[in-house]
Amino acid sequence: MGRLLSVVEQFLTADDWNFEQIEDKDILKTGVRADNGTYLLFFDVKEEPEQVILYVIYEENVPEDKRAAVAEFLTRANYPLIIGNFEMDFRDGEVRYKVSIDIEGGLLVPKMVENMISAGVRTADWFYPGFQSVLEGRQSPEHAIAALQPN
Repeated sequence: MGRLLSVVEQFLTADDWNFEQIEDKDILKTGVRADNGTYLLFFDVKEEPEQVILYVIYEENVPEDKRAAVAEFLTRANYPLIIGNFEMDFRDGEVRYKVSIDIEGGLLVPKMVENMISAGVRTADWFYPGFQSVLEGRQSPEHAIAALQPN
């Protein structure tokens, strides 16, 4: 087991997460229920070039006829973000929030893993109601983003 994967596993174990390693890969899979939705979490650990990527994945894939509107919503959501970004796979409509860190020349510590989870899940969950609204055709991407902003 690699050094980075070991740190991610240590944090998840110490924080009582149920997780599994994807067979023959440096990928750990878990899930979480937050205020607005339930999300799959994948830690993709790359020992070389010393990177850790967390994907927080929405349960629903976007149907082809809604992908343009959801892409606009995600682009509007991404603009002010500092840590991480939304992505959508146009092949199957999978939507995920990605938080990544490059550790080259540094040291990964459990607090960094905790911060990745916190930033990823909080952000994905904050935008989830707007995503749902656009997906269901109740709001335009512009109005869905505006509705999420504090007054």
